[in-house]
Amino acid sequence: MKFTQCSEPTLGMETEWQLVGRDTLDLVSGVVPLIDHMADAANVTSEYMQSAVELNSPVCNNATELRHEVQALVRRVQQTATDLDMRLLGAGTHPFSERLADVTPSPRYRGIEKSSGYVSYEQLSFAAHVHIGMPSGDDAMRVICGLIPCLPALIAVSANSPFYRGADTDFASYRLRVLAQGNRYVTPPYIHTWQRFCDAFSASQRAGIFKSIKDAHWHIRPQPDLGTIEVRIMDAQFTVTQAAMLAAFVRALAVSILRDEEPDIPATLPWWLEMENRYRASQHGMNAQYIMNERGETGPLRELVAALIEKVFPVAESLGDAEEITMLQRRLDSELGYHVQREWYADSESLRDVVSAQCDALEQDTDDDFIPRDRAAADRRQGSMY
Repeated sequence: MKFTQCSEPTLGMETEWQLVGRDTLDLVSGVVPLIDHMADAANVTSEYMQSAVELNSPVCNNATELRHEVQALVRRVQQTATDLDMRLLGAGTHPFSERLADVTPSPRYRGIEKSSGYVSYEQLSFAAHVHIGMPSGDDAMRVICGLIPCLPALIAVSANSPFYRGADTDFASYRLRVLAQGNRYVTPPYIHTWQRFCDAFSASQRAGIFKSIKDAHWHIRPQPDLGTIEVRIMDAQFTVTQAAMLAAFVRALAVSILRDEEPDIPATLPWWLEMENRYRASQHGMNAQYIMNERGETGPLRELVAALIEKVFPVAESLGDAEEITMLQRRLDSELGYHVQREWYADSESLRDVVSAQCDALEQDTDDDFIPRDRAAADRRQGSMY
């Protein structure tokens, strides 16, 4: 299997947006008519569920360019959605919808439906996927192995799914628990070279596990045709601006690993401890106690995230992404998605109001005169927005 080389660590993103009825604010199976009305938009595609639309960015040089490109694409989709009595919102799960998924009628998705059984109708979840260009397959696998211990940090900073089917789940990212029902939504094993990955993938194909790389629904995977690694573990965000912050952070981590032969934080741990760290991050977000070493010593995940950001900030600056990393730093204490959703609910005790606020946040972000998220949150606390 050939890996297409990228000479630069380019940046790309796939964002999955929920489609809800303008009046009901519940999920609607609207992607087929939406795409029919946007037949000339190659970057607007369907997902497994008919209640999601996926927007694919072009290849970008930095996070600011990425943000502007995706905002323009979202604006166009929002206009069409409005004509179809729908709104778009960003979050890892829908807070109150109790419906099962309507599968998009494509041969691939029908095949997944047939092989997955009832589980396939329950996995109503929405993500932000980040692509980073890699110089070679060996580099891709080295970076993937370096990023695996960082996944709890990425879960915590992106966690945006505390509510599911009308309940507060007591998780920061319940989306990961929804996906855990499937057998392929897992973290990949440590495979350190491209040849070993190709051998393992060929064996998986012979065993009937995968037909193509798209069937490897791993939390992070190589994309040889694109010449990228794809980080898939993060929840969808309220806004494009917030998603661009995450993209900048992921790229800074990846490039830092490319430039360092032995990244020092976080340490690689036995698989069962790393699995526990990911679970803790999905449950407690930034308040999780992170297992730091094989002796079982723990420390605040918040401190690990802060250390990672400090480590990669010079790399982000060299890539032109310092502004997005700085904005992410400002969000860490109280403005992450799971925290904000619970604040919205505490204000009104209405999950409909939570959904409405999510829709509003995206519409403000894609408006020419939108209020940046940090300002919007401050205004809301003072009672002037929501």
